[in-house]
Amino acid sequence: MKRPLKTLFSQLAGLSSIGFLLALASQMLLSYYFGTSADLDAYWLGLAVVQVVTFYIGPAREALVPELARRAPHDASAYFSGALNLLLLGLAASAIVMATMRGFIAPWLVDSRQPELLAKVATLLLVMAPLALLIPLTELFNNVLVAFDRVLVQGAVRVLSTSVLIVALLLAAGRAGIEAAVAGLLAGNVLALAVLWRVSSGVGLRFDAGVRPSADAVFFKVGGALLLAFGVSQLYVVFERNTFTTFGEGVVSAYQYGAALSQVPQMVLVGTLGTAMWPRALEAARNRDGAATSALVGESLALLMPFLGFITVFTHLHAEPLVYLLFFRGAFDERSLELTSLALSIYVLGLPFVAVSTILGRVLVSCQAARQLAITGLGSSAAGCAILVAARASGSLVIAFAHLPANVLAWSALGAWALRSAIGQGASRAVSASILRTFAMAAVPALAVYAVCGRGGFVARGHWEVALQLALDLVLCALVYGAAFFALRLAARVRGA
Repeated sequence: MKRPLKTLFSQLAGLSSIGFLLALASQMLLSYYFGTSADLDAYWLGLAVVQVVTFYIGPAREALVPELARRAPHDASAYFSGALNLLLLGLAASAIVMATMRGFIAPWLVDSRQPELLAKVATLLLVMAPLALLIPLTELFNNVLVAFDRVLVQGAVRVLSTSVLIVALLLAAGRAGIEAAVAGLLAGNVLALAVLWRVSSGVGLRFDAGVRPSADAVFFKVGGALLLAFGVSQLYVVFERNTFTTFGEGVVSAYQYGAALSQVPQMVLVGTLGTAMWPRALEAARNRDGAATSALVGESLALLMPFLGFITVFTHLHAEPLVYLLFFRGAFDERSLELTSLALSIYVLGLPFVAVSTILGRVLVSCQAARQLAITGLGSSAAGCAILVAARASGSLVIAFAHLPANVLAWSALGAWALRSAIGQGASRAVSASILRTFAMAAVPALAVYAVCGRGGFVARGHWEVALQLALDLVLCALVYGAAFFALRLAARVRGA
């Protein structure tokens, strides 16, 4: 029996909340041991290289899931084995390139005026090269299990891998430095992959290493179109990291801290709902049911936007005390606090658009709308790059941090436009109306909070005092937001009556 979307969402959110607490603990440990140092910058830049050299795994997993969802287990296993053998060849080559060409790769991410950081990145890439195999395979298996409606496994696996990272930091960060974090990632992904492999076998998805590496025309059509968009997005990532290094040491790490905090609601709410609704989006796409798709998008946004509106405005207004409370200790100093607070206050503004782009992306992938996905990805990357160019020209770090909200805003707008050819004009108009309606229901209360609770400068005090003041501010903001939101709901019902 199919579980209701709200039920599945709540179950996934529970697992994701545990993952959030563990991820937060890992970030606090990183901030304690490394602050916003060059070592931590090198770590984040190394992970960016892993993402860039294995970018093709994203299009591959998006192309695989709809194909596996419509096949019987035996046919799915044969199809999956051929595709995975093909991907393993590419991943092995990527790991070798990362290890042997690290001296060539590092200068693309690090500004030439940062020679110390450049040397650290080149050294760390050799140690991180195995992650070019492990991380993509973990992500691939996580997504593949969606085709078999095993969506809860993702949350459990993230809890496992993050726990291993925390243990590694606690045991070895003081002695081994940033290499302890790399070791934790390696061990965590090995364990996660072992669990995912076992679960995949349990649902009937068997891997045969003897199958010739291959994929069919549909895989190459969808994956090939996405490959262009993903490739451009990785150039965008390289340009982003290089731009951040032009503003000095610690900016990359500060941005990652801000991104990590903003990604908490993305993981617990947006990612969870995106996973929960994907099997239903796949079913609607198989049945060519545009009405079901538009209803699913409307239900998903209605669940998310009230929470995201409040989280966005509260975090934007209280970024500095939040960062102070969570990270201000150990190597995390006043400059780290200033940079990270700025990054978080700007990054979080893109949160509502991340929700829209995630949900629309699931629909477009389910419909195998390759051309539309490619155009949307290219357009959003161009928007983000334009902001980064403006930041470099003006020397403004504020503008540089704003590239992410610009990117996801462009993706959301282009994605809504792309739905016309994927699910039909009528269903597409219904989706656009749902987006505008749910945004209005969240934006008006958020503006009320901004008007009533907008705060002046932050004064650093003891952690307990800051925590108490933040709790009082949270209650006040929640009351203002809730009153405005329910007043809008009441007005809408009166008009409807």
